[in-house]
Amino acid sequence: MNKAYVLAMVMISFNLVLIWFNAMEFFSYQPTG
Repeated sequence: MNKAYVLAMVMISFNLVLIWFNAMEFFSYQPTG
């Protein structure tokens, strides 16, 4: 398997995890009305 492809997949997965974590923090921080 191509190393560049594996690295790209790892970076994308890592970014998705960061986005998910930031979204959870953002929505949990928002007041409920």
